[in-house]
Amino acid sequence: MPKNPPPVTPDYMRVSEAAARLGVDRKTVRNRLMSGALPIRVLRFDGFLRLHRKDFEQYLENASRPLSNSA
Repeated sequence: MPKNPPPVTPDYMRVSEAAARLGVDRKTVRNRLMSGALPIRVLRFDGFLRLHRKDFEQYLENASRPLSNSA
């Protein structure tokens, strides 16, 4: 049975949206979330990740350097 993506709410965003805003690949965002390098609350729903939008915006405001695809 295929997975149904969770509904998108104003409070959460897709990994692909975060990746586009950071200028990196979705895998880079997922890896950084799992390692703790991106201190953002994550909602896991049926295998899908959603990032808390306010946490992401706060990260962008406080980020001293851009997130790169390396490492």
